[in-house]
Amino acid sequence: MSNATNIPNQHAIVIGGSMAGLLAARVLSDHFARVTIVERDRLPIAPEFRHGTPQARHVHVLMQQGQRILGQLFPGLIQELEAHGAVYTDVTNDMLWLNPAGWTPRHVSGLEMLCASRTLIEWGVRQRLMNIQNVSVCSETDVQGL
Repeated sequence: MSNATNIPNQHAIVIGGSMAGLLAARVLSDHFARVTIVERDRLPIAPEFRHGTPQARHVHVLMQQGQRILGQLFPGLIQELEAHGAVYTDVTNDMLWLNPAGWTPRHVSGLEMLCASRTLIEWGVRQRLMNIQNVSVCSETDVQGL
């Protein structure tokens, strides 16, 4: 996954351990000898709600390209999410869409989204990220200035 052993950059610091920070840390792990994520919340060891992500209780979706990218960055992640309850839905057949012209008719589109809670997706990404040797997290830590 990481080829950080032959790179000149020493240490990257990522402020925030939500999805954007986790994904940034994953990409940076290929380009820096060390990557540290600084997060103000306590990070749960299971897929649990945390204060810093109020929308975490909502269903989140991964469209096909998002699934491909996350699968490339974190091999096995999509299968793990499925094993923990994530489900596929057909965008136009399994959901109702209200637009200015009215309800969109249902039909099979073949466009499958993976649906899961944000807590599950974030937890799966974080677990895989923590297996990368040059990545660490400082949780329950506030950034005071730059």
